[in-house]
Formats: sequence, structure tokens, C-alpha cells
Amino acid sequence: MAKVAEKLHQWAEELFGYTDKVHIIDIQNENANRKIVEEILSKNPKIPVLFYGHGLENGYSLLGHYGENILDSDNNSLLKERSVLAIACYSLIHFAKDCINKGVSGYIGYKDRFFVPPDNIPLVDMEIIQKSYRIPNNTGALQSLNNWNIKEIYDCMCNAYESEFNELLNLALNDESYKPFALGLLANLIGLNYEPNEQSGNE
Repeated sequence: MAKVAEKLHQWAEELFGYTDKVHIIDIQNENANRKIVEEILSKNPKIPVLFYGHGLENGYSLLGHYGENILDSDNNSLLKERSVLAIACYSLIHFAKDCINKGVSGYIGYKDRFFVPPDNIPLVDMEIIQKSYRIPNNTGALQSLNNWNIKEIYDCMCNAYESEFNELLNLALNDESYKPFALGLLANLIGLNYEPNEQSGNE
């Protein structure tokens, strides 16, 4: 679990090159706890939330560094009037809908398990594989920081997924070692979806 969170944070670090254009507050490791998250959200209203981490398997919450529920139905009103991109398992099942009911302007996430490839697998080019999984999600994150609406962000992510999947598929047709990674990427694409807030116009 910790290794996956570390990998996702490595993906997110690509966004820090844009800090001269937007203000990014990075919460990681032991700081990714309920108290600190609530304090930061309270002091920084309406900024987009980009979550790279874990979702509870029942789909009702997002988890922090120690497996703590850091965002759930008891505090997700702090997300009101924000867009949320959650790169995590299962949060689109229940949590996203509850967020919309609490006034979140739009939510993108995954309804199923989110696949993250391991680092060192023999016989395949892991740099290509990691890129294929990272780019669609970071593409969505960047557009969220640029204040695109939720449907535009979702469409942009889907296009990036399809492009990366086609690249992995071509590799898999010549080398079956790439097949499970192509299938995992396809599963992520299928699991990706969004919840618009029609009242906010972010759809």
C-alpha cells in the first residue's frame, strides 16, 4: 500500500513544475492525515483537489498515509465548490455522488480497482509502461489546475488513455510480456468516469 502511494506521488511531482503558474499545496507522508487535510481545505476554499492515493474498497472514503479515512461523508462538505480528481480505487462508487450532493462542482475518479504497475519487471520496458499509466492521469490533473470543466477533463483523460493503450497494444502484439500491462491500462480506462454537478454548470 505504501509503495503504491509512493509511486503515485512520484507521478504527481511532475505537476510541481507548474508552481510558477498556479499554487500547489503538496500533502504527503505523515502530513496526509485527517486533521491537516481539513485545516488546509478550510484555509484554501475553492481550489481544485488532486488526490493521488488510496480509496476504501467499499467506495465511501479516501485514505491517508496510515490508512486513515481523511475524506468521507463527515467532512466532504469542505470540498464544496471545488473540482476533485481522485486517482484512487473505488471512490466513484459512493463517495463521488455524496460529494456532488454536498456541493462539489465536479468529480472524476475510478469505480473499480486502479492498477499501478510495479517498478521492476524483467523482459519489458518499464519506462514505457509507467509513462502509459502516468500520462492520462497527469493530463487530467494539469487541466484541472487550468480550470477546465469536468467533462473536458474527462474527455482529455480518455483520449490520453486511448493513445497510450494503442501504444501498449502494439507492443503486446509483438511481445506477450506487455499484454497484462495493456489489459491493466484498459481496465483503468473502463473504470474512469465522472460525476458532474449540473447546478454548478461544471459538466
